[in-house]
This record gives sequence, C-alpha cells and structure tokens, in this order.
Amino acid sequence: MKLENVKWVNEMYDTGHKESLNIMLTEEVDMSKDGIKQWSPKLRRKVRRKVFKWRKFFTHNNGNPVLVEEIENMEKLKEWFYEYCYTGRWHIGTNSKGKTKTGLKWLRIATADIVSKDDASSIVISNTWRLKRFGWFWKGDERVRRL
Repeated sequence: MKLENVKWVNEMYDTGHKESLNIMLTEEVDMSKDGIKQWSPKLRRKVRRKVFKWRKFFTHNNGNPVLVEEIENMEKLKEWFYEYCYTGRWHIGTNSKGKTKTGLKWLRIATADIVSKDDASSIVISNTWRLKRFGWFWKGDERVRRL
C-alpha cells in the first residue's frame, strides 16, 4: 500500500507536466509589543520583529488550485497578486516533494510589495530566484539563457 501511495504522489507532482499549483499566501506583519515582551531581555534586540501570518490557500483539496496559465509570466503574476491581496508585503509559496510525513514541503517562490491598489504595475515582485526551477514561468523571456 505504501508503494502505491508513493507512486501516486510521484505521478501527481511530476515536474514537467503541471497544469495547476497549490498556492499559499502569507503576509509579513510587524510583531506586536506583547509578542516582543515574551522574549527574554537579552534576546529582544536580536530577534527579527516580523511575523508571517497564513492568509489564503489555493489547493487541490479545497477545489480551487491556481492554473499555470494564470501566473505564467511576471505580468500575469502581478495581476494575480492585484486580484487576491491587499496592501502590504506578501509571500507566495507552493509545495514540493520533501522528506516529511506527508511527503510535501512548503517553499516560498516570490515576495510581493504592494504599496497601493491603484494599478497592478505598482506591485514590486522580488526574491524570484526559486522561480528558475519552473521552466514555464520564464518561457517567453529572452533575457533568460537556455542551456
């Protein structure tokens, strides 16, 4: 039975033929004063004063995964952030194969800074280094050199 489950997971998460992705959105917010006071006084000045709160899930389980066509390049990714997020700093994550009990691990693939909701072009997307693993994302970009 375990071998069948492992085979099913490998077929489901085949890297070359994805049509949809599980997406998790987390928001980066400042830590509250009560949260900072819970740390010992010696460590307070060294603690990173940011908290990541899980906000939205787009998964196969709840019936609304994100199609690859919706986020296949940088402009479409900005439009997708504009539709589903409000102002702030957001992290978009997806899952990958991992050595965990469930066989999955969550990875952050990009960070978006939304200063205003006036237009999708005002969104700044950074930390996209993990997106190089997705060949469909950089397909139409001539700046990326193919080996």
